Amino acid sequence: MVDDMVMRSVYLWPKQDSQLRQLAHELNVSKSDLIRSAISIKLRDWLESNDDNERVLHDLTFGRRESAVLVGTKARARSAGPRKLARSTQRDDPSPAKVTDAAAAPRHTVRRTFQIGDVAPDFEAETTQGRIRFHDWIGDSWCVLFTHPKDFMPVSTTEVGYMAKIAPEFARRGVKIIGLSVDSVQDHAKWSKDIEETQGAAPNYPMIGDPDLKISKLYGMLPASASGDASARTPADNQTVRNVFVIGPDKKIKLVIIYPITTGRNFDVVLRVIDSLQLTAKHRVATPVNWRPGEDVVIAGSVSDEEAANTSASDGEGRARTRPGRRIYPH
Repeated sequence: MVDDMVMRSVYLWPKQDSQLRQLAHELNVSKSDLIRSAISIKLRDWLESNDDNERVLHDLTFGRRESAVLVGTKARARSAGPRKLARSTQRDDPSPAKVTDAAAAPRHTVRRTFQIGDVAPDFEAETTQGRIRFHDWIGDSWCVLFTHPKDFMPVSTTEVGYMAKIAPEFARRGVKIIGLSVDSVQDHAKWSKDIEETQGAAPNYPMIGDPDLKISKLYGMLPASASGDASARTPADNQTVRNVFVIGPDKKIKLVIIYPITTGRNFDVVLRVIDSLQLTAKHRVATPVNWRPGEDVVIAGSVSDEEAANTSASDGEGRARTRPGRRIYPH
C-alpha cells in the first residue's frame, strides 16, 4: 500500500503539486523524500526496458530528477503496450494516475539544462577533420564549442569566418575551437568554400556534423523529443542551437552564452571572459566590470587582509590596495 502511494508521486510530480503534498502528508515524509523513494523503488525496473537509460542516469547524476522521472514514465508506458500512463488532470482528485490512450495522453518535452560547473557531456562524432571523442580531443586544453542551427545561414557564415581569422588568439591562450552545425560533414565542406569566398577565411578548426540531432539534444539545445533528418529541418526548427560553451581542462563548463538567431556573436567578449577565467583559476581574485587584461582586479573574499597585503595577482608585481568593502590588486 505504501509503495503504491509512493509511486503515485512519480505521475503527479511536478505538475500536481497539491496532490503530491497530500501524499507526503499521509506518509509523514517530505515531498523531496517522497520523490526519491519513488525513484529508488521503480527506476531500476524502468531502465531495463528504456532505450534512453544513459540520459536518465546522466540526469540523475546532475540532480535533474524531473527529466529522469519523465523518461522513466515513458519507458514504463512503452512496456505496457500501445497505451501510455498519464497524470491525473484534476488537481483536487488524489486518485492514482490513469492509463489512457496514447492519443489522449499529454506529451512531455524534456530538455536538459546545463549550469556552470557541470561536466560537459562526452561524445563521439564525425567532424571536418575526422572522427573525434570530445573529451580526448580537448585533452589538457581549454575549449570553445560554438553551435549553429544550419549551414549557409548568413549570420553564422560571418561568425565562422571571423573565428577562423582570430583563431591564433585562442591558440595563444591554449584554447581549442570547435564548431557544430545541424547538418552533415559533407554539407560543412560545401559551406566552408562559401565561407572562404565571402569572409576571406575558411574554418581552420573542426566542424562537427550533427545530422541526427544527437549532440544538439545531448547539450540541451534541442528537446529530447526532436526528431527527423537534419536536411528536412529549417533554421527556425533549430533556432535554439545558438550556444557558446567554454569548457575547461577539467572538462567542466565555465561559461554558457545563448544568442538569438538574428544576432551575431561577439567573440572578442569570449576572449575577454577566457582571460578572466584563466586568471581567476590561477589566483584568488575576481575581475570587475568591463575588465581587460592588465587592469586592476578584485581580491577574493576568501583572502584575509593580512594575506592580501603580502601577495599579488601578478606574480610579485604590485601590492594590494585596501578600502572598506573593496580590495584591489594593481595587476
